[in-house]
Amino acid sequence: MDGVLNKFDYPMCIGALDGTHISIKAPQGLESDYYNYKKFHSIIILATVDSNMLFTYANVGAPGRCNDAYVYSKCQLYDVIQNDTYSKHYMKINNG
Repeated sequence: MDGVLNKFDYPMCIGALDGTHISIKAPQGLESDYYNYKKFHSIIILATVDSNMLFTYANVGAPGRCNDAYVYSKCQLYDVIQNDTYSKHYMKINNG
């Protein structure tokens, strides 16, 4: 947490979160679930990094049709962040 404050001036920030699509051959019969808004079949990787750009969490495999917010709401990290321990902290999320 101090690393994010010292490097980027984000007090109480515990990391940065973003998602990306990895191209795949869609599972037979589930093509529409894996077809994303970028017009190809994919799975989603949702990951966080610390102030040194080292991965601290990764969620891999959600169908490409899902958006990042949905994947985040269903992952273990969401449950951890909701814990009272982190009530005054936040995660920097790329919404672009």
